Amino acid sequence: MPAATDPLIEGVYAHRLMDHAERAMTGEQATLARRAIETCHRIEDDLRATAAELRPVLAAAGVEVVGVEPISGRQNHTITFLVPDPAAGEAGVGALAQLGFTPWARWHGGALASFRRSADQITAARTDHVTTVVRFRWRDRRHRGRFERVVTPTAGDWSIVQLPGWAWWAYSVVRPVRLLAERVGLRAKHHASLGPFLATPDSLLDPLFEHVDVQSDDLLVDLGAGDGRIALAAARRRGCRAIGVEQDLDLVGTARRRLAELHDVDDVSDRVEIVHGDARTTDLTEASVVFVFLPIDVVADILDDLLRRLPSGTRVLVHEQSRLPSTLRPDSSTLLLGDDAVTVAHVWRAP
Repeated sequence: MPAATDPLIEGVYAHRLMDHAERAMTGEQATLARRAIETCHRIEDDLRATAAELRPVLAAAGVEVVGVEPISGRQNHTITFLVPDPAAGEAGVGALAQLGFTPWARWHGGALASFRRSADQITAARTDHVTTVVRFRWRDRRHRGRFERVVTPTAGDWSIVQLPGWAWWAYSVVRPVRLLAERVGLRAKHHASLGPFLATPDSLLDPLFEHVDVQSDDLLVDLGAGDGRIALAAARRRGCRAIGVEQDLDLVGTARRRLAELHDVDDVSDRVEIVHGDARTTDLTEASVVFVFLPIDVVADILDDLLRRLPSGTRVLVHEQSRLPSTLRPDSSTLLLGDDAVTVAHVWRAP
């Protein structure tokens, strides 16, 4: 069934998988719908346990939390605490550092001053079997007008240039200039980053490998490899060669340490390579399977060029909970479920 008319996939895109699955319980997708509901319940249980772990830590640090966005019906591992102001959000991120949560971005000087005036939330994450994201939100700007969207700075603007603290206001000028430069092709979108690291949940690894039929004679390339879990798992579970490509040096170090730690358990060092590089320029002439788990707007920017650079017949798998832009037309789209995770897998074959 095409992704555009599949009610469960539409439920994922709308972030209402539980509701769509409940309506599908009497149809031909009843078995899959039942599994989806069970998975969502496990995600909810995990989030409630995590929230219970975090609340006393925040309280002990004096962080004022005025509410928590509803956890019921969740399909992703995200908790949003509502706080009164940016100071409370920053204090919350600092308090959670002791539990292994790290901020997605750190700003200084004018960027920090602009962030405090313009942003609506701050985000930190912890990765183990899944990446748990915690947001501290102090205002709701989801319904901003067009002019406000054009002049209100965001992370892409704060990262493009470092301004002194007194010049924080200039980021409202930087933003429209950046947007115009990207629109006319003078500057590449996502120039500074391919997005924050989100790990593919462990429970989805085998379903993804099976879906794209990874075999022992494949060379799997994971673009945006993060901590290397996909490359390592592919080599261990499917017996193939694997290359993980990551541009963040800290994550490259993490992935290489994970590889070294396997030496006495299940040494796959002869089949796995962790490369410091960019998804947009990596040599892919020998790849037979390519995994891409990056922000969907980044995927939209790089996919056409990626398919042109690949050997004919190479399978490209993109998985995400966000709706694909209309410009992306995969050969297939399929809902995949793990014990505690949900995704939609899109597959292309290079021409």
